[in-house]
Amino acid sequence: MKKAILVLILQLIIVIIFLAQIVITTVMTSTFETKEKWDINTILFQLTAPGISEEIAYRGIMLGLLFKILKPNIIIFKNNFGNPAILITAILFGFAHGLHLTNSYGIEFNMFSFFFTLSYGIFWGWLTIRSGSILLAMISHSLADGTYFIAKMK
Repeated sequence: MKKAILVLILQLIIVIIFLAQIVITTVMTSTFETKEKWDINTILFQLTAPGISEEIAYRGIMLGLLFKILKPNIIIFKNNFGNPAILITAILFGFAHGLHLTNSYGIEFNMFSFFFTLSYGIFWGWLTIRSGSILLAMISHSLADGTYFIAKMK
């Protein structure tokens, strides 16, 4: 019973952190980033393509394969941290969004983008494992991308 309560508290904390990130992203984007011209095509694209394709790649294929081949429970100091597949796919997801190609074809690494998308990746991985489907992660990812780009536009 005590373990179930701790798991529920941890799950609530994860959801609260995720919702707080959406609010913080919207505020920071609307305050600090350069505004772009309103473009319905960009909004429609962001509400569909990245959420579907990235969730199939990261949570559908990569997380699914790693979850099956890696040890199911990582225990450190008597604490169960679950399967490392969620963390591995989230780190790769963060790197994919943290690395940027510059105008002079150089590569730069944005730590904010990395850690921000890493935390989203952990949430969407957890959501996928808990629900047994990538559908909720796809919907959440699409809404997060859409919200971000709506906040960026004039």
